[in-house]
Amino acid sequence: MKLNGRLSLLMLAGAMIIGSMLCPASTASAQATTQAVTATAPPAPVESNWSDFVASTKRPTPWFFWGADLRLRDEYFNNATTLNKDITNHEAHYQRIRTRLWTTITPLPDLDLNARLVYEPRHYCQPDSSDSWRNNEALFDILNVTWRNAFGLPLKFVVGRQDIVLGDGWHVAEGTPEDGSRTTFFDAVRATYELSEAKTTIDAIYIDQSATSDRWFDPFCNKRVPLIGQDERGGILYVTNKSLEKTQIDGYFIYKHDMRAPARRRGTAVGYNGNTYTYGGRVVHKFSDNWQLDSQIAQQLGDRNGNTVCAWGTNNKLTYFLRDQYDNQFRVGYEYLSGDDPNTSTDESMRLPWGRWARLGDLSVYMWVPETRVGDFTNMHRVQAGWSIKPNSVLEFSLDYNALFADENTLQGTGTGFSSNGPFRGHLGTAVLKYKFNQHVAGHLTGEIFCPGNYYTRFRNDPAFFLRYELTFTW
Repeated sequence: MKLNGRLSLLMLAGAMIIGSMLCPASTASAQATTQAVTATAPPAPVESNWSDFVASTKRPTPWFFWGADLRLRDEYFNNATTLNKDITNHEAHYQRIRTRLWTTITPLPDLDLNARLVYEPRHYCQPDSSDSWRNNEALFDILNVTWRNAFGLPLKFVVGRQDIVLGDGWHVAEGTPEDGSRTTFFDAVRATYELSEAKTTIDAIYIDQSATSDRWFDPFCNKRVPLIGQDERGGILYVTNKSLEKTQIDGYFIYKHDMRAPARRRGTAVGYNGNTYTYGGRVVHKFSDNWQLDSQIAQQLGDRNGNTVCAWGTNNKLTYFLRDQYDNQFRVGYEYLSGDDPNTSTDESMRLPWGRWARLGDLSVYMWVPETRVGDFTNMHRVQAGWSIKPNSVLEFSLDYNALFADENTLQGTGTGFSSNGPFRGHLGTAVLKYKFNQHVAGHLTGEIFCPGNYYTRFRNDPAFFLRYELTFTW
């Protein structure tokens, strides 16, 4: 039987009750924060005893460690992919219940065996045409062997299924973009060499990714949830140097080979064929204790779906840290991803190799679906302004505004709701409130809005909204 939106309230109320039972200090902490937002209440003895108990259960022996978490989310989208309130199924309202259980076994001092099992079903209240429950399967999103000090050298190998984030994640952070942050893993071999005297780290990575999660072994109760639209192979060389004072310099080369998966394997996910070569550099420099610049530029060459690729992009952020008691931070930024000129045979669209994640917020991930696919950002000028504040150790608030422009009117004349010469995509606003009840319970509220501009026709002219509340319990 399909449930209505009351499940959301029940889930939130139940989670709060469980949190207060498991972590009694959370209520006192919340009251202290309400009475004096600038004050941080000292940890209560009850919480300390509880934390000590949890820590003792998580590592019962020196060679065995385990943990678990439960993430409860209620999410609501409106017009995210359509920008049209009159289209059927323009709304989506659902609950995500993600449970993870992980372990690390250390049979030798420099050898770890790591595994993590994840289960995140979704319950849909809207649209009415959806099945009530989806993604009702469990799979390993981490399953690897880690070898430190390999061959007596400052060398570490991680072989198997693992999470990988390089730099700020612009190019490499998300290996499974189609399952909506349930997982982010890569099936990969990663070698990291530390040159301590030169303050340099070298990462060499081989990636062998499948469109579905059942390539090596079937998930439990396999529902064939698509992870990406194609099988992927690739290699990455990423070098980080910190020898200059207050400066980090990254250089990278990324090769990616895409092989579109057949429809029976990729479902509704869009897949590509091709080979791309992305190379570039990143500089992070602290001018002072208050000012920091993060800037990078990259070019992309190769072929995609039978067309020659020649594209480039840049991503830049300047942050001012006020260094006051509220930890105020202000930021401005500019990002450019070249767009495909419809009047040439060359594909000029810059595609971030493994960068299809919600770095601008969840709403932005789905806005690109009518043009490319989930989270496949391209054809964009982005001007950013943002502010963050952390008045105490448990409360944090951030506000960001992005003005989005198109580099090209790639889809002009296609009759799909895109204009022939309008350059302005629209206004994107994001607000996030985070609260940490204690070291075991945390939550956040997120609100996002997008107001479309003249890049779209009247067919796509309605604002889009995204709302979420989340509670996470960590053992």
